[in-house]
Amino acid sequence: MIEQILEKLMKRYGALKITPLKGGYTNSTVLMDGTEPLLVAKIARRDNQDTLNEIGCLGLLKGENIIPSLYETFDLFDFRIMIMDYREGINGQFILDDHKWNEAIELYKLLGISLASHIHAIAYRADGCGIIRKSSLGSLREMVFDLDFVPLSLKTSSDEILSIIKESESEWVLTHGDYGPHNILISQGKQLSVLDWEWAEWAHPLNDLAWVYWFTNYHYPDEADLLFESFINGYVLHKRISYEPNLIKAYCIDKILNILLRVKNAAKDVQDEWIRRLDWTLNKEFCI
Repeated sequence: MIEQILEKLMKRYGALKITPLKGGYTNSTVLMDGTEPLLVAKIARRDNQDTLNEIGCLGLLKGENIIPSLYETFDLFDFRIMIMDYREGINGQFILDDHKWNEAIELYKLLGISLASHIHAIAYRADGCGIIRKSSLGSLREMVFDLDFVPLSLKTSSDEILSIIKESESEWVLTHGDYGPHNILISQGKQLSVLDWEWAEWAHPLNDLAWVYWFTNYHYPDEADLLFESFINGYVLHKRISYEPNLIKAYCIDKILNILLRVKNAAKDVQDEWIRRLDWTLNKEFCI
C-alpha cells in the first residue's frame, strides 16, 4: 500500500525520487526530490488523531518561520497525506551527540527564545481552540490508576506529586508537547524549524519547559545544568515564568504518565522502559 502511495505522490507532484527523511522527521516522512520548491510528504493512517492535531497546529502557526509551511492535506486509501515545504538544517540532537557543547549552549538559548516568543505567545481561548487537543491533566490521575502494567507504588507516588499542580485554563498556551533539540532543525543562519507537532496541546507552559529539562537531564546529565540554564535565559527574555523544582518534577511526571497511556497496548519491553523512566524521574532530585 505504501508503495502505491509513493507512486501516486511522484506522479501528482512530478517528483524524480522519493527519499525517507530522518534527523528530526518521523519515519513516515519522505522528501519528494525534484519538486520546486522541495516538498515533503508526511504519511499517517487516517484514523490517527495525532495527525489532525498537527494539522491544527500548523494552521494556527501559519506564516511563522519556525514551522514548515503546510500546502495541502488529502486522504489516499486508508492514509492521510500532509504536504509541506522541506526545511534544511541539522537536527539539534546531532549537535549534542557530537559533544559540540558550545554550539549546544547556543542552541538551547535559541530553543528558549523560540518557545517563548512564537509558541507560548499564543494563549488559549475557550471559543477558538479548534481541533488541537486540550490538556488531560484533570483526568490523568484517574486514568493512570487503570494501567495494570504500572506498579501500584509508582502510580501512588506519581499521584502524590501531581497533586501539587494547581492550574487554570487562563494559564494555558499552545504547547508543542515534545519540545527539545530532537525535534528541531537549525540552519546555518541559526534559524530554527520546529517539527512533529503530534503531541501539541493547550496546556500550561511548564508542560514544555519540564520536558526540555527531563530530556536533557536524562540523556545528557553531565551538561544538563549549563544547557537548561541557557534555555531558561533565552526563554525569560520574552516570557516570565515561575519554574520551581517541585513543579518541574510534577510536569515531568505528567508527561511520562501520558506516554504510559499511549503505550498501554505496546510490547512489554516498551512498557518496561517507560516504567523504568518513571521510576528514575520519581527518584531524581530536581535542582534548578
